[in-house]
Amino acid sequence: MRIRVTAILVAKHGGEWLEQTLAGLATQTRLPDRVVAVVNGGKQSIAQQITEHSGDFGEAIRIVSTQTTLAFGAAVEQGVLALPAERAATDHALMGQAAADTATGLEATSHTATGLTTANPTSTEQLQDWFWLLTEDSAPEAAALEEILATVQRAPSVVVAGPKLVNWQHPDRIIELGQSLTQRGDRWLLRRQERDQQQYDHLQDVLGVGPVGMLVRADVWRELRGFDPAYPVYDDALDFSVRARLAGHRVVVSPTSRVRFAQLGVAGPRIERSRRVLRVAHRQARTADLHRRIAYAPAITAFFMWLGLPFVAIARVAWSLIREQPGNMWGEFAAALRVFFRPGALAESRRRLKQANTNGWSAVDPLRVDSKSVRTARMIDREVILASQGRLREDLNFVSSGGLATLVVASLLTLGLTWWAVTQTSLTGGGLAPLSSLGDLWANTQTQGGVPADAFSWVLAILGTLTFYNPSHAVVLMLVAAIPLAALGGFIWAAQLTKNSAGRVLVAFAWAFSPVLLGSLAAGRLSTLILAVVLPWLLLAATRARVAWSWAGVASLLAAVALACAPVLIPAAVVLLVVGIMSSPRGTARVLTVAIGPLVLF
Repeated sequence: MRIRVTAILVAKHGGEWLEQTLAGLATQTRLPDRVVAVVNGGKQSIAQQITEHSGDFGEAIRIVSTQTTLAFGAAVEQGVLALPAERAATDHALMGQAAADTATGLEATSHTATGLTTANPTSTEQLQDWFWLLTEDSAPEAAALEEILATVQRAPSVVVAGPKLVNWQHPDRIIELGQSLTQRGDRWLLRRQERDQQQYDHLQDVLGVGPVGMLVRADVWRELRGFDPAYPVYDDALDFSVRARLAGHRVVVSPTSRVRFAQLGVAGPRIERSRRVLRVAHRQARTADLHRRIAYAPAITAFFMWLGLPFVAIARVAWSLIREQPGNMWGEFAAALRVFFRPGALAESRRRLKQANTNGWSAVDPLRVDSKSVRTARMIDREVILASQGRLREDLNFVSSGGLATLVVASLLTLGLTWWAVTQTSLTGGGLAPLSSLGDLWANTQTQGGVPADAFSWVLAILGTLTFYNPSHAVVLMLVAAIPLAALGGFIWAAQLTKNSAGRVLVAFAWAFSPVLLGSLAAGRLSTLILAVVLPWLLLAATRARVAWSWAGVASLLAAVALACAPVLIPAAVVLLVVGIMSSPRGTARVLTVAIGPLVLF
């Protein structure tokens, strides 16, 4: 059997990336039998750049220009449709069906290298056509095509193969080596961002591969009608691979076939650090994810999933806020509504899936990524992100550094000082008095006669609610627990300043048994006790507020409590807020969030 490979190269920007990709394609140890270059968007400068390289290949190179910018899958289909009639005639019916799914309006021109002819197989020789999908930002290494062809030739059941995608600037870093789904249906990239030490060169069968560098048998491409247009950026190749699996075919990776990939967005998402680009990528990813989940679900389940999309949008917006990702809020909302208002696309995706599904989902499920691997990888990714942002903290080592011992000793010493209060349900004397009923406590927080309530009344109401059965009991518990809680807060705060265990313990005891706190305990000054407990945690949250929304929210709540206990600190708080804004221009929004709690309370 003779294998004929047609390389379909999609270009959108041109320039240096395309130059290197064309050079890599021309220096293959096994040249493609034919090259079709698709100028996605019709830029004449790109067509001219490709024409200049038309003599570098051992066969004809055909240039196809689309009038508008298409998704990668649609651009590839234009290249397939532009193949010579001798090729298309082999499967005229399926080609007509594929043509119905792709955009119209393309211009094609052919450039043949001087003195080169197209090799036609003899009538007795069986011919098998394959498509090799490339982008202008995916430069194959010299043996890439030879290696991936060797992989598919070893097993006739393989119809889709993917290369090892490596970083364009740092080829020793793996970007992707196959794709999969988790048990919960999330998209999953295999072997991402690892150093390439040939540790995965034994891998073969995977659930799916990415679109870049994909080698796909031509008859299967036509049979499955190419990429689903409902996945213009994410999941196009993954969905195609799943349908191939459902049709009874194999999908593999060829780790020895290496392709450098710059991720400029010609196929798949554009990867860069710009916030705008990241937000667009998130919206595109969520749209594909929601669409795929509904398309893959059973009919009844899919209907209710589609019906619940507006509620999912609201829930995901709230979740983005909780996870300190306000930039993703609009993307979550837009993605859900986009899928909701495109039921026709969902129906078409389900039809494609049903037509391909001859083997059942049992052919897919064993290839999903297990939950343990997902948890481990996400934990590693989280640590890498925090380290890159300078937010990765060293382990506190609370027990080994003396934190637990400090808490225990402080608790025992407190019992020696407050043993007489442990059995009480309310206390009087000094600055203490029994609290009102729970209803009266909350009534005191309301504005009366146009005069706002005292801020500390909110603290008392919340404190009394903790022991709603007897609000005064909360005061007793606060009195008994003040020293241990202050010691704990002092230790945690000191841990941010020093790694020395003795230093942490010293700061904790100095704070917990300071004259101010002991004097407040003896005089029954509840507001000062609460302030002493809250202050270390407020300092901790405030110093981290500029890097995390969650810490900014915590700092805002604690600042409200602290200033309610001691309004005299308001001028100092304003000064510290200004200093925080000036010292962290990029985190200004988070720092300003700290002021929301006190502003609402006062």
